[in-house]
Amino acid sequence: MLGCVELNNAPNLSMDKSYGLSIIVVADVSGSMVQPGSIKGQLITTSRIENLRGGVLRLGELVRQYSGTTDADFTLISFNTNARILQGPGPVPSAEKMIQLCANLRPEGCTDIGKALRLACEVSDQRVMLGRSVHIVLFTDGEDSVNLPERVHRFNAGNDCPESALCALKAYPLQTLHCVAICAEADTALLDSIAKIARRGTFQMVSETGIAALMGSLWGLVLEMVDYNVVVQIVVDNKEVVEKEVILRLCTPPMPCRIPFEVVAGAAEIHVEVIFTGDVTKHVNMALPRAAEPGI
Repeated sequence: MLGCVELNNAPNLSMDKSYGLSIIVVADVSGSMVQPGSIKGQLITTSRIENLRGGVLRLGELVRQYSGTTDADFTLISFNTNARILQGPGPVPSAEKMIQLCANLRPEGCTDIGKALRLACEVSDQRVMLGRSVHIVLFTDGEDSVNLPERVHRFNAGNDCPESALCALKAYPLQTLHCVAICAEADTALLDSIAKIARRGTFQMVSETGIAALMGSLWGLVLEMVDYNVVVQIVVDNKEVVEKEVILRLCTPPMPCRIPFEVVAGAAEIHVEVIFTGDVTKHVNMALPRAAEPGI
């Protein structure tokens, strides 16, 4: 006789403090960011760096609101030819602190997007190992000084080294990369290619509605792409018949995860234990009713 467990209550767990979301913002502060940008061929009144600052501030505000009910942390990385962590990983900074951090994002030097992604993946590695769902948000005008397009081509041809940042983007199913082009001059083909290399990625470009509106849309995507690992143990009459690690996604409507298992004839009790991994490990026990006929 076969049974099936369906886990579809991921949205109900969004308020649980054992669940974790990590946002890693990667901000381009190379010299080209001081230039004016354009949207659909029309010059905008702000420079590229001002547009980027506005995006980081708005995203920080959204994460801060979310962290009031859920365990969310924040990291800010800036980069030109070098990449450095300016904030975190840790609690989302206050609005005043975020304004100060963004004011310190000053354009200079050349651009190495690969180095920035490598550092972001190192931070992501630490967060994913804690069971957290990680979203990397890359803000850039897409001008790279170290021949990243050729490296992307080599990667797609299968010739890139395993230690590269592009390989790291594919390492974890709980990691998502969002590439945000902050002006029409950005190398959209390059950024779209990087997003597609990631195990899960998106490409966004600022439009006439502005950077704040784009961040609202991106945040909606983030909330539809939050995952966490669970281990499911199914026990029939005190005998374990299944132990399986699965990934649940926090979204509405829920994406059910179905796990089949075998039930011996005459079984009296069926229990499912779901172990949520992360900063805190918790156990949830469910007694499943048996149907009169062959299914459960």
